[in-house]
Amino acid sequence: MEIMRIETQHVEAAANLFQHSYQNLRKEIAVLPKEHENVAEVIGFMNEFLKEHSGMVALEEGQVVGYLMGFLFDEPFFNSFSSAYVPVWGHCAREEGKTIIYQELYTKCASLWVEKAHFTHCISLLSTDVVAIGACSWLGFGMRVVDAIREMTPIEIVPDHRFTYRLATLEDVPAVSQIAISHQKYMTHSPLFMPLFEEEDESYYTAFIQDPDKKVWVVICEQEVIGYMQIEKSTGGTTHIVSDPDAIAITGAFTKEAFRGLGIAKGLLSEVMLWGIENKKSLCSVDFETFNVQGARFWLKHFKPVCLSFVRVIDNRIIKSEN
Repeated sequence: MEIMRIETQHVEAAANLFQHSYQNLRKEIAVLPKEHENVAEVIGFMNEFLKEHSGMVALEEGQVVGYLMGFLFDEPFFNSFSSAYVPVWGHCAREEGKTIIYQELYTKCASLWVEKAHFTHCISLLSTDVVAIGACSWLGFGMRVVDAIREMTPIEIVPDHRFTYRLATLEDVPAVSQIAISHQKYMTHSPLFMPLFEEEDESYYTAFIQDPDKKVWVVICEQEVIGYMQIEKSTGGTTHIVSDPDAIAITGAFTKEAFRGLGIAKGLLSEVMLWGIENKKSLCSVDFETFNVQGARFWLKHFKPVCLSFVRVIDNRIIKSEN
């Protein structure tokens, strides 16, 4: 097997590898958009990538058996280090010898990334590609983000007349922004430890609620806003495979701690589903951190994972030890 820099002549064969994997995923999760089975879409992604970036391809007797290509970011991605990010379409390998192919491709790419002081390596994988997931785990990657989807189908709830659900108005902006800030602060606690860099203040939610492509639902108890859930047009989250012109994405949700365990999040999701059905939306996606224990428990009850994003952080002291 030969590992070399990927060139435009390798793109079509590489794209076909990915499209085969995506088709296998759609056999299990049919709600995924069929349009992404079009190999021309991935060929377009790859050709655009190669204008400014580079990657590696694995060849056997001149045939493409795998490839890996990652964007390099100088700004922090998940921490203070510069990053390399491999999108879900930016890698694939044939089934025979898949683990070894991934090992060899990553060994070559990682060497180049670390040489350029990119110490955080991220990769998104199709959720059904068990071998690739295992290969990345053995290479030191840990799961961090899940992209999941569901059909626009009603959710059965037990009515609780203590709570009223409705779309938010501008009058709700102060209350929603305060709950959103509580959400962000919650994300700083164990086991999440996600730093709070910028609060989503009232100006953010004023603009959000006024945007016709975005919606916020609130739940009221005794005239107090105790939770919210927000949606917007799906732009793909961490993966293009959940994007669709008629898809929506949940991009925020939180319930005040004193009211958790009462089915409020489920009630909010039910409202989103009813609105989506009425407005002929095709699917709903959400992405969440795996270490958000409470959030993950809820989302996994109602959504099917389609893409798993993994991260590996290299000890940057390796640069000094090599000198």
